[in-house]
Amino acid sequence: MKEKLLENKKKVLENLYLTVFAVFCLYFFMWTTTFWVSWPDFFVSDLRTVMIALIVVKASVSEKKSNWKELVFEIGLIAVFLAVKNRNGQEILLDTLLLILGAKEIASEKLIRVYTVTIATALFVTIGASLLGIIENLSYAQPGRMTRMAFGIGYPTDFGAHVLFLLLCYFYLRRKKIQYVELAITVLIGGLICTIGEAGIHILTEYCGMEQKNASAWVSIGLVAVSAVCTGLGWYAKLGKHAGAGTLVPITGFANAIVSPAMEFKSEGLVLGVGAALLCTSAATLNACGQTLKEWAAQLLLPKAPKAGKRIFLERITPVWKRMKFTHKVTARNLFRYKARFFMMILGIGGCTALIVTALALQDNFMGVSDLQYNEIDLYDANASFNESLSQEDMDAFLDANGERVAGALFTYTGNMDISANGTTHSVSMNAPIAGGDLGDFFSWHADGTEYSLPEDGELLLDRGLADRLGVQTGDEVTVRDSDMHETTLKICGVYDNYISNNAYISRGTLENAFGKTDVNSAFINFKGDEDVHEQAAALMNADDNITNVTIASDNQSMFTDMLDSLNIIVIVVILCAGALAFIVLYNLTNINISERIREIATLKVLGFYSNEANAYVFRENTALTVFGALAGLVLGKFFHAFVMAQIVVDGLSFDAYVTPQNYAIAFVLTIVFAFITQLIMRRKISRIHMAESLKSVE
Repeated sequence: MKEKLLENKKKVLENLYLTVFAVFCLYFFMWTTTFWVSWPDFFVSDLRTVMIALIVVKASVSEKKSNWKELVFEIGLIAVFLAVKNRNGQEILLDTLLLILGAKEIASEKLIRVYTVTIATALFVTIGASLLGIIENLSYAQPGRMTRMAFGIGYPTDFGAHVLFLLLCYFYLRRKKIQYVELAITVLIGGLICTIGEAGIHILTEYCGMEQKNASAWVSIGLVAVSAVCTGLGWYAKLGKHAGAGTLVPITGFANAIVSPAMEFKSEGLVLGVGAALLCTSAATLNACGQTLKEWAAQLLLPKAPKAGKRIFLERITPVWKRMKFTHKVTARNLFRYKARFFMMILGIGGCTALIVTALALQDNFMGVSDLQYNEIDLYDANASFNESLSQEDMDAFLDANGERVAGALFTYTGNMDISANGTTHSVSMNAPIAGGDLGDFFSWHADGTEYSLPEDGELLLDRGLADRLGVQTGDEVTVRDSDMHETTLKICGVYDNYISNNAYISRGTLENAFGKTDVNSAFINFKGDEDVHEQAAALMNADDNITNVTIASDNQSMFTDMLDSLNIIVIVVILCAGALAFIVLYNLTNINISERIREIATLKVLGFYSNEANAYVFRENTALTVFGALAGLVLGKFFHAFVMAQIVVDGLSFDAYVTPQNYAIAFVLTIVFAFITQLIMRRKISRIHMAESLKSVE
């Protein structure tokens, strides 16, 4: 009876501890969410008191007395935690100590089960509340990177940590064993891949004289290329069997994730492609056969009667028709006599011209971006970042100390902020320049002939690309939030042209009143003389320890120009594909045209037509149809280019969608050239027509 009573006491104490443990877990979890719960001061202190009481009661009813080794360990553990707590002032360490001491004689599986149920439930409720709009769902967007959602948690990394711990607990409860040898191999392989990357960067920077940024880019490209090739050859899968998660290093894992589906479904894509081709070919064949099989057998044995001639509209214009040559009249009638060939030529050649117009226009739209940004909008030579905020005395001292090399400097606050409107949030580089001096020496904010100046207090000057993505315009209001969660609503005073990165500008008054900041952590600089800007930037950094980084505008311009130059190969491929389309359309239709009119062409030869005249009799129609098709393609290309540009949405990059007269002219000329090349090839077919034998054939 006494033992049963003691057992019941232990069970009650264990359940009480697990309850307090669950409350502690929920308390710590809530601090990582956006519920912003204001906990009373006595809550944690009372919770600690309950935990201490439980520890004391558990020790008094425990039958198993601690030996001297356990006592020494417990005392040492308490001493270490208290020493660390007194040193850094983190009271969470005291809570952790109490939880460890109270968990004595409680199965670890029960603790993990309570943690899993508590945190999983809380995480599910948090995600649901964030999606329903009950709490704030923070998103983090950076130029060139995917927008990350936190789902009610303060940061996406905290959300990932919660999910990771829950997965580990799940695997433990399901008795999924971890092989330590495999774990060691995983760590070694992952570390080896990272070491190779670091070694490559070191070699490129130290021995090849490459900048850190460029070296990192080339090493990343190399790792992606090698991983893609290994995936295609099947080596990456074999490595993954032994290295496991070690092969999921972001760079190599990304390449493997992209190539693997393509390799997996290549056979499916082949089957679908061949199936689609067979379906189209079979449909056309069945349609042609159906038309033929409707005829009577006797009619099929007879020569097919030529298509009845009809008067065309041009014949009704008597002054023009009378002055046309006979061959030109034949050409005009044949153009509209064979309507199927007419529309096929117009569509095929028009598609060819439209592709060329789009490719050339895309090249112009992309190539001019960096020049427009750094020659017409950002007029400064360099941007310097400071480690500590500058006072007015510091700014004056900076200009005095660097007067020999600095022609002017625009001091400003620069920092990343989130801007929201219409349910969309984007990250923006917010700038608050100090008014004074000539802003025109550093920036030219303009759009549609309108020049903009520094905004007034409570206003915001926003770049056009970001305004389009937010769906706002001049006069609208947006919500701006900084990293300290200071939030305000600002009115857009203007939307200016900008092509690279998301930028916005506010006044110093707005920075101080809305966000409580008076920092000056950056400066836009113009250098004197013709000395190399890199040498001047290096001298600037050597002279001032407070400068952490100097970004050269011309380097950014060169980087974007080189990046966009790589798109030239796409333009060439599209033009070649357009040429192939024109050749296929012209070759097939011309071949059919010659085959159907072989007796007619042979008759012309018998009547004494020279080769050039016989060729012109056929090719004059193709030339006219090519011109009509090219003109239609110019119109179609305008709309096709607009559609393609609408699909190109890159955060931090904007493009002007326009087509120049030169694009239209080049596309038209190239289409005519493709048609001329096809005619040169088809001349041989006409020259091989034998007059006597052709006249015996039945068309």
